[in-house]
Amino acid sequence: MIILCFGSGYEAPPTSKHHVMHVLAERNTVLWVNYHGSRVPTASRADLRRIAQKLRQMAGGLTCPRDNLYVLTPLVVPLPGSGVARRVNRALLVGQIRRALRRMEHVTNGQRGQSPFRGFGERHVGLGRGSGAKIGAGPPPPLELWSFTPDVGYLLGRFGERRVVYYCVDDHSQFTGYDAEQVLRDEEALCRRADLVVTTSGPLQESRRPWNPNTILVPHGVDYEHFARALSDELSEPADLAAIPRPRLGFFGLLRDWVDLDLLAEVARRRPDWHVVLLGDSTLDLAPYRPIRNMHFLGPRPYADLPAYCRGFDVGLIPFRLNALTRAVNPIKLREYLAAGLPVVSTPLPEVARYDQWVSLAEGPEAFTAALERALASPVDPAARSAAMRGETWRAKVQQVLGAGG
Repeated sequence: MIILCFGSGYEAPPTSKHHVMHVLAERNTVLWVNYHGSRVPTASRADLRRIAQKLRQMAGGLTCPRDNLYVLTPLVVPLPGSGVARRVNRALLVGQIRRALRRMEHVTNGQRGQSPFRGFGERHVGLGRGSGAKIGAGPPPPLELWSFTPDVGYLLGRFGERRVVYYCVDDHSQFTGYDAEQVLRDEEALCRRADLVVTTSGPLQESRRPWNPNTILVPHGVDYEHFARALSDELSEPADLAAIPRPRLGFFGLLRDWVDLDLLAEVARRRPDWHVVLLGDSTLDLAPYRPIRNMHFLGPRPYADLPAYCRGFDVGLIPFRLNALTRAVNPIKLREYLAAGLPVVSTPLPEVARYDQWVSLAEGPEAFTAALERALASPVDPAARSAAMRGETWRAKVQQVLGAGG
C-alpha cells in the first residue's frame, strides 16, 4: 500500500502527523508531501527563513529519511485564494508527485491490494531499497490519500486513490495569517469528499460532523516509551537546565501567539523564587520578558533531549490563551508531560479538562499561581501519572483510526 500524505514541515519537531505516519510506514510506504501553500508568506524574518529552507529542500529532491518513508518538497505558488494559482498548483503538484511515485520502489507481491484498514495486526513487508519492481512495472499498487491540511480537495482523484482520510488536528481557519473564509470553504469541500474524517478534539468533531457523518474523535497519542525515560535515574540533567535553580516550571513547544507569556511573566513576578523555563522556537517578541530574571528562554532543543528536560522540570506548563483556536486544540504536550511523570498546570482548555484527575486548571495570574503551588506540593507518585498514559500510545491511536474504516 502507498500512502500519499499531505502535511507541512516534516523537518520540524514531531507532531501528530509525524507519529501517525511513522507508525503507518512500518507496514506501508509513505510519500510525505511537504505542503506549504496554505498561507501567503509575509516579508517577516521568520517567513524569509522558511522560504530559504523550502528552496533548499526543493533543490534536494526526493529524500528517504527513514525506512519506507519518502519526503517531497514540491514547488507550489503560495496564493491559496487565487483560482489561477490553484490551477497552476494542480498541474505542478500532480506532475511532481507522480514523478516521485515512479521513483519510489514498488511494494512486494505480498503487499499488493492490501489496505492499512484491514489486517492492521499483520506485519506487512516494507518497501526497503532493493525490494524489486518499480512503480509502473505491472499493475500500480493501491494508494490512499491522507491529508493533515484542509486545502487539498482540488487534488482529489488525480492519483487513483481508493480512499481519502482527512486528519483534522486544528481549527486551521483561526491561525494568524490564514484567510478564514477560504480555509473553511476548502475544508468543507475536503470533508464532504473524504471517506473518513479524524478529529482530535470534541469541538472539532462537532463542527466537522455536519460535513461528513463518518467523523470520528481520536485524541492525540504519546510516544510513551520515549517520555517515560524521564523517570530513569540514569538520565542526566542538561547543563543549561542544571544552572537554573529549582523549582522549575517548564514548557516546551512552539512559542506563538497562542502562548500567554504575559500570564507567565506575572507569575514570575509574583514568585521570584520560582523559575519559568521555556524551550522552543519563537516568532514572538521576547524583549519585554528577558529582563525578568526568573524567566529563561533556552530556545529549541532536540526531541531526543526532551525527556531529560522533563526530568529537570518540577511542573509542566500549558499556558495557552483562551480563544477560538485553543478551545479546539488538544495539546500533545499534555500526555508527554504526564508520561514523564510531571504534574501539569494548564489554562482551562476543554480537552485538557478531560484529564482533570492529573491536571490543575486555572485562569488568570492569581489562580494560576495557586494551582502551581498545589502542583509543587502534589503527593501523587510520578510513576502513577506516567502509568496513566501507558495505553495512549500513537500505535493505539492509529489502530483506532484503522479500525474505524470508512
